[in-house]
Amino acid sequence: MDSRLTATGGVVRNNNGDWILNHNRFLDNCSIFDAEIWGLLDDLSLLHEQRHRRVIIQSDSLEAVKVIQDKSLEASSSTLLGQTK
Repeated sequence: MDSRLTATGGVVRNNNGDWILNHNRFLDNCSIFDAEIWGLLDDLSLLHEQRHRRVIIQSDSLEAVKVIQDKSLEASSSTLLGQTK
């Protein structure tokens, strides 16, 4: 198996720790950073569709969280991040 093949997934819980939803996505060939971003974007998109407006992001990728929170994404080299604008 090609070690560059990636997938992402996430679990979303409410403020009491109760399960709301989970997801996964096969990403094919991308960087670990982009896989982390995809996972966070999937979480945020699903939460937005369900009309959750206040969320706390918890991730093992501080870099990905900081980039999503950053208002100046133009400096980033990742084309994926354009989706967060």
